[in-house]
Amino acid sequence: MVGTGSGPGLRTAVVSLRTSQRRWIEGLDGAAGTRYLPTGHLVFASSDELFAVRFDAGKLAISGTPVSVERGVYGTRSGTFATFSHFAVSSTGTLAFVPGGTAASATTLVWMDRAGSARPVAAFRGSHFYPHVSPDGRFVAVQEENDIWVYDSERGTRSRVTTRGGTDPVWAPDGQRIVFSAAAGGRMSLFSVPSDGSGDEELLLTQENPVFAHSFAPDGSVLAFYEVTTDRARDIWLLVDRGSAWEPEPFLATPANERSPSFSPNGRWLAYVSDESGRDEIYVQPYPGPGAKIPISRDGGREPVWARSGGELFYRQGDRVIAVPLRADGSLAPAEPTVLFSGGLARYFSASGSQTYDVAPDGQRFVMAEAIDVPMPRQINVVINWIERVAELVPG
Repeated sequence: MVGTGSGPGLRTAVVSLRTSQRRWIEGLDGAAGTRYLPTGHLVFASSDELFAVRFDAGKLAISGTPVSVERGVYGTRSGTFATFSHFAVSSTGTLAFVPGGTAASATTLVWMDRAGSARPVAAFRGSHFYPHVSPDGRFVAVQEENDIWVYDSERGTRSRVTTRGGTDPVWAPDGQRIVFSAAAGGRMSLFSVPSDGSGDEELLLTQENPVFAHSFAPDGSVLAFYEVTTDRARDIWLLVDRGSAWEPEPFLATPANERSPSFSPNGRWLAYVSDESGRDEIYVQPYPGPGAKIPISRDGGREPVWARSGGELFYRQGDRVIAVPLRADGSLAPAEPTVLFSGGLARYFSASGSQTYDVAPDGQRFVMAEAIDVPMPRQINVVINWIERVAELVPG
């Protein structure tokens, strides 16, 4: 089975359906929606074009250089470098595709109050994902297109702090640096960069599996992140500052799918998402332990975010943002969940483990990406015997 993680720096792999073993295919970095054709070719999308290349199924390797075989294929980009190209090829060689170019999700960053009223952070349109508020509440770090940008909510300006791509920005507690995930040698790794963009990016961690930053402990000595695995979906890890180096260690690795690890403001608790019950729910576990986990959400939940006061825990449930009051003395004791607002701006959420909103230090405002309606294509093109064209353009 051929599968691909699309976008710059991500790779295409062949996975055995019998053993689940994975082997990377060299030379296909950035390929989107890779398919195997019975002619012995791989076809994939890049931008608004389809490319084909010869593939040796015995050696599990490509041969030659990819050749453009179709142009003007509509694609959408959403989230962590992900491009979804709208095409399909049947076993009999018919191609169906939506005509057009690649369209990024059009959004603006807005502040929302607890009643759901919105005002802009800045008047820039773009493709915004995973916003995080700085410790002082003035700045918002966000993935825009494929890089990390910082918005100044007081002046209405913005500046780019990465140049090689980046996603899932997380502020260090002192506000001086931003940790993010980006591709390094074909693997999603953890990097650090000065939040004002004045210095070089520093590689913090590369592992065999992709890793994504999520939350710092309040003293900045531990970074919680999640790892995407092939056998257990997602696991929660910690990157610990040992003085001379940052060292990774697993925190929660089970057959369930765990992600979105978020430290409480006092550092005594770690909130996270797990599907151990059969659906995603929010749990809180003592840190560093021991102690039993405490269920927080009802009827599903994702993306836990703490109020800076420690008196509330917020989470997403579909298109709703929900608040759970907690004991002010730090003993947790969660109360009844309350829906703050729903619909509209909250329509885009993350199933991966990334955070699609954040909370200002006062606990009264939420930063989110407001979707801007963009006209969608209303046509599907069908090409009969298209596979024969591929064989002619890319013989062998």
